[in-house]
Amino acid sequence: MSYNTIQNGWTKATMKAAIRKYNNGTPAVDYNDEGVYSCEYKAKDGNRCAVGCFIPDGHEALQSGEPASSLAADYPDLEKVLPILDADLINSFQLTHDRCRESDADLHKTLDNWIDDALEDPK
Repeated sequence: MSYNTIQNGWTKATMKAAIRKYNNGTPAVDYNDEGVYSCEYKAKDGNRCAVGCFIPDGHEALQSGEPASSLAADYPDLEKVLPILDADLINSFQLTHDRCRESDADLHKTLDNWIDDALEDPK
């Protein structure tokens, strides 16, 4: 089953472009002093995770530890800018990104495939 992107200007093509603009092809992680990593919407080096690519520059959610599924609920203004609002669907998208950390998969291609398989452009 495919879901429509939210009718707020996003298409599959613009989603892919945002990912390439804000993500360098690797998962966005920061490491603490013990070498343990945490996934970030925006890492210290500026790299963004899959969902972080759709959060506007300067928005406080970029530095939050909120799960992707609760972003729109915790930051209602994001409902107008995120291309995916369904909690299960946005979690699936983020997990697809996170799993690339554990493999040698091409992150951009993997996310492109997810977008193509799960979403349809608004009609």
